[in-house]
Amino acid sequence: MTFLLNPYDAKLDLAGSKDDRKLFQEACKGLEGSDKFSGKKTTYNDFVKLIGKSFEDVRVMETLMIPTIWDSSNADTEAKKISKKTGIVNMFTSTNLTKEQVKVKSELVWEDTTFINTPRYFKIFGTNPTDDDTLNIERNNMKLKHVIMGKKIWSSLKSEFQIEILVNNNEYKIGEEYDGPMLWDYIRRRIKPSTRVGASKLKGDIEKKQNERLLKTM
Repeated sequence: MTFLLNPYDAKLDLAGSKDDRKLFQEACKGLEGSDKFSGKKTTYNDFVKLIGKSFEDVRVMETLMIPTIWDSSNADTEAKKISKKTGIVNMFTSTNLTKEQVKVKSELVWEDTTFINTPRYFKIFGTNPTDDDTLNIERNNMKLKHVIMGKKIWSSLKSEFQIEILVNNNEYKIGEEYDGPMLWDYIRRRIKPSTRVGASKLKGDIEKKQNERLLKTM
């Protein structure tokens, strides 16, 4: 039996576990008080550091690992669905992504396609899905992480900034949900900070820790 130091290392079962529903509610909580983000460039880098720690605590940083290259030239139908490790971009520390690439990943997560007609996978799996059930387990787990991140980010924004960006919610919502990666990308592009400078301050331990831990599971 594996001992978990963090309850969010396990998949949450919202339908069958009251404890997991409580964990979900706690995970969705955002930054509080003066730590909430006002939408100002001057406080953006501090916001990134604080929210990044919060993402880590509830194990949703994985959602920001964006696949950009799939093995589309492979003659094997199943192999074509698999993204290449060289095409995985860590959106938290990299600016080398387009809005469209982020959206593609999120749309793949929210797809309701079957195992047979799924065109591409949204992540690199330790063991690839073999049927609808195994694909849906992975897909639903990732959806939950997207929702947690989206709610966490949204509740970490000051109300004035929330009101300001509501007019563009089609850019970061899928259905009724705030999609974490799309909302993160929207805010980053809207603020337009010196992201390369900010990223260079953050990269060090964060990028090394995240890439090693996340890619190790692929």
